[in-house]
Amino acid sequence: MLSQAAAVFLDDPRVRDPLPPAPGPLPGVRLTQAIVLEASDRGVRAFAEDRVIDARMALGYDYRPAAGDVLLVIGQEDSHFAIGVIRGTGRSVLSFPGDVDVRAPQGRMRLFAGKGVSVHAPEVSVRTGKWNLIAETLVEKAAEAYRFVTGLFQLRAGSRHTVIQGQSFEKAERVYVRAEQEVSVDGKTIQLG
Repeated sequence: MLSQAAAVFLDDPRVRDPLPPAPGPLPGVRLTQAIVLEASDRGVRAFAEDRVIDARMALGYDYRPAAGDVLLVIGQEDSHFAIGVIRGTGRSVLSFPGDVDVRAPQGRMRLFAGKGVSVHAPEVSVRTGKWNLIAETLVEKAAEAYRFVTGLFQLRAGSRHTVIQGQSFEKAERVYVRAEQEVSVDGKTIQLG
């Protein structure tokens, strides 16, 4: 048995009467592919259906097309809008006025780029339990660098070459140096003790 609230709801003519039929296609409106010839801040000039058209970008995000992109364009007569990207090499821009959080509480996040990833910010902070970095070549450049390790700091390398332009200072409670073969020390003055 239906509750009183459900009976009142079903008795409403807006619920009881069927929905009006969906409107048919608008006369003169065409949906087609267009090849971008040139792009500007106002839109694109593209080739579609054997003629050159001007279309405004009407995507849900900021996309800056490049020549040769294939766009999905809708329009009629001399009014056209690009509503999709079928094949593109232009730049997509996601812009937010304030703070942004990207979260995956139950999973992993992966970022893929065919050519590279760049990060530009006044300050970058990374906090993690474990940091794994795998690279063919690692290059670090800094005006000053500080590294604090409370436990063991271990370096394993095929060979090591260190060049210090100024003074080099090393202090430890104990220093142990072992070589399988010879040890060479070269300097104008060598002071021991």
